[in-house]
Order: sequence, then structure tokens, then C-alpha cells
Amino acid sequence: MGREDGPGARGRDFELVDIADYRLPLFDEPRSQRTGAYQHDHARAQATKIAELDGFVFVTPEYNRSIPASLKNAIDFVYHEWTTRPPAASDTAARSAAPAPSTTCGTSPRRSS
Repeated sequence: MGREDGPGARGRDFELVDIADYRLPLFDEPRSQRTGAYQHDHARAQATKIAELDGFVFVTPEYNRSIPASLKNAIDFVYHEWTTRPPAASDTAARSAAPAPSTTCGTSPRRSS
């Protein structure tokens, strides 16, 4: 999608990946996604794309102080490919006077293939 240039940017490349492009149904794989043995083309396509990337910035609307079901489903669909890459999140919710619950995202080192 683009390249971030400027002080401290170190030439990071960014790509927009829209989960809507994968047209994922509710989880429909016959085996646990932890195996990485996906039967359906839509799961294999999403797994391939996620495996190509080094990290993620989720930009999403907030739904009931959480993520939308469509994003949760996409994350659950290809478990293994997400687990070794650092996430970050930015929501697009309007702010109210009530504080939102604190959320932390864990990261783990990327495994060698």
C-alpha cells in the first residue's frame, strides 16, 4: 500500500489487507485451525496472506467495547499464522466520558520457517 518515510520510520512497508476480500463464512474448517491444515480455499488464501506479513495494525470500528464479530472470526480462522507476529490496534470509536477497559496485546518472537 505504501512506504513510511521520515524520521525514525526506517522505511517500513505497509499493505492494506481487508478481511472483506476473503469472504469468510463463520468458521467452517473441519479440523482445529491450530493444525494449519486448512481444507477450504478461503482459509488457505487468508492463511497465505497473513503468513507473508511481519506484523499487523488492526484499524477497526469498536463494537460494544470490543472488536466486531467479523474481525474476531477472521482472527480465529487462521490461528497459527497470527500467533507469532506482533499486533497493534487502533479503533475508530467515538469517545465518551466513561473510560474504556484497559487492553493489552501480547507479542511473541517470530518463529523461523
